[in-house]
Amino acid sequence: MDKETKVKLAEIIVETLGGIPADVDGWKQMATLGSRLRMMGVDFRQYGYVKLRPFIESFDNILELRQVESAHDDKIKVCYVRLRRQDSSETEQNVSMAVDVRDDGQSAYRAEPSEHRKSNGSVKRNGTEKDGVFTPERRPYDGELLIGGWAYVHPNSIEALARMALPERWHYGDNPQPGHEYDLLRNYLGYTFIRICHEGKLLFSECEDEKTHKKCQCAAFHTGLADKKYEPIYAMLTPNVGYGPGKHSQPWYLKSFVTASEGHWGKQLYESFSSLPQRADYFNGDLRNAVYSNITKDNLKLDYKHIYVSRLERFPRDFLEINAADEIKQLGVDLDDIYNLLPTDRRRKDYFYKLGSLINNNASTNRKFKNRLDDAIDLALRRMEWNYKTAIPVYYAPENNTAILLPLALLDDDKVDLALVVSRVAGEKYQGETILTLDMAYKNSRLITRPDSDWLNLDNIGSPSCYINSEIDNGDESDAINGVGDTADVTGDW
Repeated sequence: MDKETKVKLAEIIVETLGGIPADVDGWKQMATLGSRLRMMGVDFRQYGYVKLRPFIESFDNILELRQVESAHDDKIKVCYVRLRRQDSSETEQNVSMAVDVRDDGQSAYRAEPSEHRKSNGSVKRNGTEKDGVFTPERRPYDGELLIGGWAYVHPNSIEALARMALPERWHYGDNPQPGHEYDLLRNYLGYTFIRICHEGKLLFSECEDEKTHKKCQCAAFHTGLADKKYEPIYAMLTPNVGYGPGKHSQPWYLKSFVTASEGHWGKQLYESFSSLPQRADYFNGDLRNAVYSNITKDNLKLDYKHIYVSRLERFPRDFLEINAADEIKQLGVDLDDIYNLLPTDRRRKDYFYKLGSLINNNASTNRKFKNRLDDAIDLALRRMEWNYKTAIPVYYAPENNTAILLPLALLDDDKVDLALVVSRVAGEKYQGETILTLDMAYKNSRLITRPDSDWLNLDNIGSPSCYINSEIDNGDESDAINGVGDTADVTGDW
């Protein structure tokens, strides 16, 4: 690696690291950094490294690492990384916080990219108190942060929201593991908040505190959910008085979920805001944008290499054993050993990357995969002609855009195995971006609405093989709201 390349990579690493939540000492998960770097187009393998850690260690002039035992399994080591303390002040990026003034005079947050990044930004982790009014310096959305990076969300609040909203199953499988009963709701709330910030619909005003009856700053947003009387449910937030070193690291606190005019905070919402917060809009005010009715085999192109090489582990095992038997044999590893590894295990990821490369480089196997995918897409398009609900809209937070999901039946025409993500690239041209497992597809689609589909519903989806980290990251591993794993492949990394 020449000096110029290393300098450019160092700049990317510093900037990417700034968009990842940290603990109070500034430590951030190295695996998350690796995922974000891949999203930025940086793959350590192309620089001669087999593993992520040696690649990161080569930047020891600006980074420091530490390794600790996992809180969930002492056999697993978790690596953390942060900027070297003497360099942090020099490398910290300036992040602005745009404040729009609406027609009615209310202020609203709108996510504003820094001049260095289109959708991501570094973060200042502290706030200030000026003239008795708390002013958070940390903006609520920096490209990766969900609501838990900006406001502390108590675990009980999620259960309270589920009980308040219209009845809905917020978990996979019939008997979710303890602590995972509301995984889908956590995901929904976290990414709804991102869209709200992008649209400038996070509102601020001055309210009366329930206990002290003193005036305090407050914020509110529309959750997109409704209660059993079909009244919209809003989130009310106030500055976090417990904010600071050794305490909760978020400058705001989610106070309550409310309907307008009911209870103390519902009344404060109605009285303190000149107009109620608006619901997130994913289609720019035109529902026709949710339906790609003119997709054909001729104007839909796929990124086959990305699907084979980068997303191969999402294919059904039976499909791989039938269509890539020679390549599996060539690697000489028992598939049972691979599938017994956690999805986040680097050995599993490396295996599928190597298998995908073999498939991509073998013309005969490549053709088998391509033909089967094309047949599945042809069937999906015919299904869509008869029922427009076959195509399901989804929201992709990192790029702040929408796409649709199409069902892919690879082994049996009557059983959907995967979902194809399709986006409009220009005019009447469409791109098949990637594939999602059905649990991932449901999680993405539920951000917009509960899927009303004959192929994507919770009855057709079993429990995920691994519970993924909560999309509401409160930055405190002791809280039950936090899970394990890496969120990059769920609603974050297509």
